[in-house]
Amino acid sequence: MSRPSGEAVFLQLQKKRDKAWTQQQLEKKLQKWNESCWKMTVYTIFSSVAFLVTYQEPYFLSPIRFWDGATAFPLNYHVPFKIALFYLIEIGFYIQAVPFLFFVEVRRKDWMESFAHHIVTLGLMYYSWYANFTRPGVMVMLLHDISDIFLEAAKLARYAEKEAAALYLFVVFAISWVILRVILFPAAIIVRTLIDPIVLIAIPYNINPQPHYSAFGTMFSLLFFLHLYWTYLIFKVIWKQLKTGSTDDVREEDSDDE
Repeated sequence: MSRPSGEAVFLQLQKKRDKAWTQQQLEKKLQKWNESCWKMTVYTIFSSVAFLVTYQEPYFLSPIRFWDGATAFPLNYHVPFKIALFYLIEIGFYIQAVPFLFFVEVRRKDWMESFAHHIVTLGLMYYSWYANFTRPGVMVMLLHDISDIFLEAAKLARYAEKEAAALYLFVVFAISWVILRVILFPAAIIVRTLIDPIVLIAIPYNINPQPHYSAFGTMFSLLFFLHLYWTYLIFKVIWKQLKTGSTDDVREEDSDDE
């Protein structure tokens, strides 16, 4: 009977070590492994589904078309069933992610920032559903989920002590993070959300865009500043790799992987 993947990996690594891991160390390693497997699977599915439900939409490559057909706030355009279903599933995932962060995930140095991220993300998802900003909302989900696939894959490679694979995957993650979250997110989502609703809806139809305009501007700004903080951590990992050759997660409180 085959063993679960994490147990099989660590059993093989254990045989190569002079000093065996304690049961507590092994349990912590398995917890990290299982956590990354779960997240990588979820983000892969979400990214694939988000792409499939949006790639034929006119706003996929032209964000100014987020607002086609809208003449009021909350936005009064039709939301296809496939978008609505995906939206609700992703909201459900982030609702469970809050207790998951408290009771299941390994506690890291940026725990409070992760908690703030989950709360802001849930706020954005709920409010964008209420105000029917679902078109920019689903694109935000796509932009954010893709890079997390490579992050979790890099972690799994590091836990398996495949340092070359971990490095290559982390480089892909860092590149995708900067392109999707630091460049495209503000350029294609934040700017368009701050400008277009005023120019294309509020002024032509003489509608007060508040409180939706300020709510989205505030939450998007908070999310972007969290991205900048994590970008700083990413470059700390890159700098550490250049100095020591290690891709250890700088958010870990300690290194039990030695």
